[in-house]
Amino acid sequence: MRILIVEDYELNAQVLSLILKNLGYQSDIATNGKEAVEMYINNPYQLIFMDIRMPIMDGIEASNLIIDFEQKNIIKKSLIIALSAGFGFEDLAKPEYSIFDKVILKPISSDEIKNIFTLF
Repeated sequence: MRILIVEDYELNAQVLSLILKNLGYQSDIATNGKEAVEMYINNPYQLIFMDIRMPIMDGIEASNLIIDFEQKNIIKKSLIIALSAGFGFEDLAKPEYSIFDKVILKPISSDEIKNIFTLF
């Protein structure tokens, strides 16, 4: 399974990468949404952990571009998990957040990540 972590804060990306490694999965890391879209287009991922707030391109815009690419190229939809520290539950009702398959609040735990794999 190809997994992409999109996170601008290096420590958060490394922690998630280590959790995934301990679960037996390898992952790639992008530091912003623009980089994530480019990496996805070059070689699609099945699972994407997407930070919401990042420089250059945020997670919502990047996720929308990935979904558009999947639809135009008839590629099976990736599971996109939103990661956010400043995400409120009232935000879940906003239409722009409906693109995410699940939202995980930071700090993340290994149990939350394990549960993601039950969605496949």
